[in-house]
Amino acid sequence: MAAQAKKNTGARLSSNVETTEAHMKLSFLGCGAKMHGEPNLYGNNSAFLKTEHKGTINMLMMDCGGKTKAMLRKTGVLGGVDQLVLFITHTHPDHINQVPYLFEQCKKKSIEMGLLLPPFTDQREDIIGSLTRNIPHREIEAAAISPRDVVDMMNLHDVDFRLIDHHGKVVQSVALVLDKKTFRTQSKTIFATDHNDEKFILEAINDERLEDLYTSCTEKEGNGNGSHLPFGRLKILVPDRELRKKICLMHMTHNIPDLGKKEGFRTADKLLYDPVFYKEQIRKIKYTRLREQENNNGIEIDE
Repeated sequence: MAAQAKKNTGARLSSNVETTEAHMKLSFLGCGAKMHGEPNLYGNNSAFLKTEHKGTINMLMMDCGGKTKAMLRKTGVLGGVDQLVLFITHTHPDHINQVPYLFEQCKKKSIEMGLLLPPFTDQREDIIGSLTRNIPHREIEAAAISPRDVVDMMNLHDVDFRLIDHHGKVVQSVALVLDKKTFRTQSKTIFATDHNDEKFILEAINDERLEDLYTSCTEKEGNGNGSHLPFGRLKILVPDRELRKKICLMHMTHNIPDLGKKEGFRTADKLLYDPVFYKEQIRKIKYTRLREQENNNGIEIDE
């Protein structure tokens, strides 16, 4: 994936384009999860990092499923992008089913599209097999790029991968590790979703080079399959509030932003936050819970 600069149009970089010289803070098209029968308030989890390097605007994107298509339209984050690389953590629909749309948009906008596949055979074959249901195999092969290409494109020191426990069984998600090195410091950013891997979290936060661990979290005990670490367990696992500052919660249920901030964690923010919409949705959730309590306890609730 050779870096080829487009002609300078004189347009300034948008506010969601950042260099990777000092840090690697991710932006989110969505940071929510639909669990326990509650609506997904924050959109399907999808993050990206944009940078200008060697005369091109480059974008590294993590996951593309569910409502990501709508958010790509609303935010216009693909505007001005020269090169885009997509990394997929695992093949659940809410993480992968909008990839065909992304391929289509990159063609329309003349964006050079790349696909960063994990080095693990089972996960790699699973992703390719899922994508070829809607995308010609030749296009997937043509898009596949190496970690070294991403290092050059995003001006990084290294790109690495980690297998993490997903359902505690056979299925595993893949975490992406971005390593940035300057003449002064070396730092890591980790994107790890849909997992309950406590050992992985402890190893990550105790790495002195870690700047940000983006990790999924749910309010309750699992979502029927235990694939997300519950917030209560995360608090016990990481009691040190200084270490909690390294953790940014994502792919989360609706109460996690408030709970997380009170306990010293950071939480991801979805682009184009609409407080009126969320306030109404939360009101509906609370009302539903009261109705459930009424049914269970025989209590009448005034409407």
